[in-house]
Amino acid sequence: MQEHTKNRLASVLACMARRDWRQAHQHCEMLLHAQPDCAEGWYLFSQVKLELGALQQAVSSVRRAVALETDNSRFRLHLAVALAHVADQQAALETLSTVRLAAPSAAEHALVGTVLSLCNHHEYAMQSFLQASEMTPEEPRHWLNLALAQRALGHVWRAEECCSRAISLGDLPQAHYLRAELGTHTLGNNHVADLQKRLQDPSLPVTDRVYLQFALGKEQEDVGSFAEAFQAFQLANSLHRSTLRYRLDADLSVIEALVSEHTKVALPNWPTGPDDSRPVFIVGLPRSGTTLVERILQTHSGVVSRGERSDLAIEISAQGRGLLDSGKVTAAALVEASGRMDTAALGARYLQRVMPGTGRPLRVIDKMPINYLYCGLIRSALPEARIVAVRRAPMDSCFAAWKSLLLGPYGFTYDLADMARYYAEFHRLMAHWREILPESHYQEVFYEDLVVQPEATSKALCGFLGLDWEPAMLDFHRSTAPSVTASASQVRQPIYRSSIGRWRHYAEQLAPLQQALAEAGLDVKGD
Repeated sequence: MQEHTKNRLASVLACMARRDWRQAHQHCEMLLHAQPDCAEGWYLFSQVKLELGALQQAVSSVRRAVALETDNSRFRLHLAVALAHVADQQAALETLSTVRLAAPSAAEHALVGTVLSLCNHHEYAMQSFLQASEMTPEEPRHWLNLALAQRALGHVWRAEECCSRAISLGDLPQAHYLRAELGTHTLGNNHVADLQKRLQDPSLPVTDRVYLQFALGKEQEDVGSFAEAFQAFQLANSLHRSTLRYRLDADLSVIEALVSEHTKVALPNWPTGPDDSRPVFIVGLPRSGTTLVERILQTHSGVVSRGERSDLAIEISAQGRGLLDSGKVTAAALVEASGRMDTAALGARYLQRVMPGTGRPLRVIDKMPINYLYCGLIRSALPEARIVAVRRAPMDSCFAAWKSLLLGPYGFTYDLADMARYYAEFHRLMAHWREILPESHYQEVFYEDLVVQPEATSKALCGFLGLDWEPAMLDFHRSTAPSVTASASQVRQPIYRSSIGRWRHYAEQLAPLQQALAEAGLDVKGD
């Protein structure tokens, strides 16, 4: 390897070590421009792309590395990680099966665990993370990974222990946040003082401060310090919003395009896909109750859940990009191209990616909340699929999303003014789907109804899905099925009503939100 290549690789690694991903990206680009056959460069470039959220580019970059060094197990293992991140679980697991590690290091065990976790094999993932933590018990990230696996499997107290271990070893902000989310804290058992002390460090990176501020707000709310909690949530959201390249108008233009393009006249003219009645899409705003609906239905003997998957969005994007010039690919443009998509092929490819390989359950759940954007395409691509749209009272819905650290396509949740505008357009979109989609295939479920009348509401859901009612569905909290959503800890508890009207603890601070929603025509008087 030439000396200048070694120096450039060293520069990339130095940037990665201090988590300066933008600078690492620049060094990778310069290296690969000068030496496009540098396999190690493509491998590192893929890691950087993954950190920056450019998931498809992460896959294509590491494929270049594998093509240059086909026998490199390190590259293949990272390819499996990248494929898992783009929700291509089958390809990720197949790639993982080709990896031959003579004596896996702790870091490699952790990567295997990451692939297995992203592919919803949490029991096996936990074993990999456990091996990593046993091999290098001084590494805090292995304990954090183990905590996440334990949380997914419902082992809450074990997850708390792992978080505490990660904090004692490396003071990881993510571990503070996860520990705060795992349970309800009391005046005699909380970490408020520790979090406040940690936040006094002026050298904290913004991303670390975001995790700690959200953790502080959660624990302050638990102990009834609502004014202080609101301040913590407000600062957390403001800081995180400052790190995003987000434009609310772009998201609103997508909804406008959906209402304009997906009409009663247009949809019947689109190609229809397979008549497979198994898929059930549970959609709704984050923290609106989608996980609760999933867990209740998942407890039914004829239902399985595939969790939160981005398969549908990936397939839609792939088709849309094939129809558009590369310089004109925007979310709104993809919507406008919907009528030219081969929705029959879309449905077939979706089934190939998502349906279980063995057995034939009556219903298979896909619980990706933001699929509410794709209800029209779902109707054409999978005409026998069912869509369950979960709704929640406006104030509780907006506040619950705003006070949560929701990574992913939810940039509107980090500012209350944005949240109000988006919720109003979301409400409009749901009314649109209700108008153009048949009642036999689209049904709304209100969180408040489910919490107050769980049996009646669950029975109605079963009727909609063609399922016989099973009383055990109300014991969903006893289910051992994994859950990795923001509500993973709550769904291990029986149904409770305390979340209804929780925003009222912050009525004064949330008055502008309430006014904005009211001015948008939403009923918030009895909210």
